[in-house]
Order: sequence, then C-alpha cells, then structure tokens
Amino acid sequence: MTTPKLALANSPAAVDRLAKAGISRGKTLLAGVLRVKGRRSVANTLVPYNEILRSASEVVQQGELLFNVHSDAGVRDAGNRAYQAGMSFLTDLNLNRALYEAFETLDARSQSAETRTNPRGCESRR
Repeated sequence: MTTPKLALANSPAAVDRLAKAGISRGKTLLAGVLRVKGRRSVANTLVPYNEILRSASEVVQQGELLFNVHSDAGVRDAGNRAYQAGMSFLTDLNLNRALYEAFETLDARSQSAETRTNPRGCESRR
C-alpha cells in the first residue's frame, strides 16, 4: 500500500501536480510495455500493466475523494480534474489496440490458474 499523497494534498496546485505525476508514470510504464521486443512475459507485460492500473487508480480514487469531501472548493475542483484526467487515461488504456495485441501474444501457460485467467473468467488461449 502506498501513502495517499494526492488525498493529503493541501492546495489545488499540489493536487494538480500529483495527479499529473501519477498519470505521467502510467504513460511512461505503458510506453515501456509497448516497446518490448520479443517474447511477452508476466515480468515485461503483466507486472508493469498492474503498476499502470495502480498509478491511474490512485489518481482516480483519491481525486474523487477530494472532490467529495475536502473543505476547500479549490481543492475539490482540483480533485475533480484529477478524477477526470485519471478516468480519461483509463479509457484510453482500455481502447489501446497495441496493448491489446501485447496481451494477445502473452504466453501464460506456465503461470498459475489465477494468472492465466483473464478478467472475464475465460482461460488464456495461449
């Protein structure tokens, strides 16, 4: 578990800066996943993908929290911007064809059943 940095931010500028950093981290990790040449693995695809989701989810969830509960209107507005930016990034991630193709080529046969099962509960074709 990480420290909820965004949720503890005390100014709109801090919220904006931390949200931007979280989304930038996700984009950097995504670029790394898409740059992989050769065989796809848990280490070079799933692990960084998990970190991408974690980074974006922190921005979304903590931004939403600030929007809903912070006493300062400026911080609430910044929380809403963070939430919207995080959700936009997650939408783009879900529609990323190159990422989909990376997962299509991932060979997870040697992994646990939990790792091989995709989010819809279907076994991997590989």
